[in-house]
Amino acid sequence: MSDLRTKVIKLAHQNPELRPALLPLLREGMDKTATEFKSKEALEAYLKAHPKADRNKHKVKQEYYYERPQKEVDKEVAALDTKKKVLDHVKTLEPEHQKRFHEVHSQIKDNYKNDEHKAHQHALYQVKGEANLKPRDVER
Repeated sequence: MSDLRTKVIKLAHQNPELRPALLPLLREGMDKTATEFKSKEALEAYLKAHPKADRNKHKVKQEYYYERPQKEVDKEVAALDTKKKVLDHVKTLEPEHQKRFHEVHSQIKDNYKNDEHKAHQHALYQVKGEANLKPRDVER
């Protein structure tokens, strides 16, 4: 635990009126990545030199790119103008994308109670967008 974090915790303990301002700062810092590395080799070298480092707080820097133009993907989904067409298209997706479609649909379907087709189409937009986004390692 960092010295600053310890001091903030003590300050929040000693001054309950400051907690509403201090606690979000502590929570915000909890999930941060400590260091990003430009390559897997650089990360492994760091972890070897620092055996007590938490592997989960260090990662290889990544950028993302679209495999196909996103407008093309959006147009493809928009053309599926019925629930049946959307569901038929979902059957053509890879199994992990089909699974993701059903996960997304179950999360959003209540927002589209009056238009089931829109719920299916929205879930497909999400899944196709995620599938179109590809990671690329950054070399610096």
